Amino acid sequence: MANAKQRLADWAIHKIETAYREDVCLLIEHMTHKLEKDKERCPFGFYIPATHRANGLNRTFIIDGIGHDMFPFSWESIEKMADVKHYNTTCLRDGKILWARSEADRQRFESLQARLNANLQNPHYMRELGEERSGQAAV
Repeated sequence: MANAKQRLADWAIHKIETAYREDVCLLIEHMTHKLEKDKERCPFGFYIPATHRANGLNRTFIIDGIGHDMFPFSWESIEKMADVKHYNTTCLRDGKILWARSEADRQRFESLQARLNANLQNPHYMRELGEERSGQAAV
């Protein structure tokens, strides 16, 4: 029998495929900020909506006393993560695609992951970004 993590993933994918197929681009697993003991309990972190209707998929679950969220991140937010201009870059860096509406959506996400990794490895870019941010903090 499938564990709770797999059952939740199956439920989310089924929900998307039956009620939100054209409204959701991707369902992403993101485990970076989960406690070690919780990593086997929740299979997803967020989804990328294609339409406003996808907001109906937003959920908070409490299972065995532990809260789990399924929430949207826009492509705009994901692109900001790729440019290290969003606070939560790990959502992109460590994201694993569980479901994709299309190969184009999958490739877009993966190319943004590559862009983030390239930016993180570019000392000149990161130094400029750090100087810009430290200047903002001093204001």
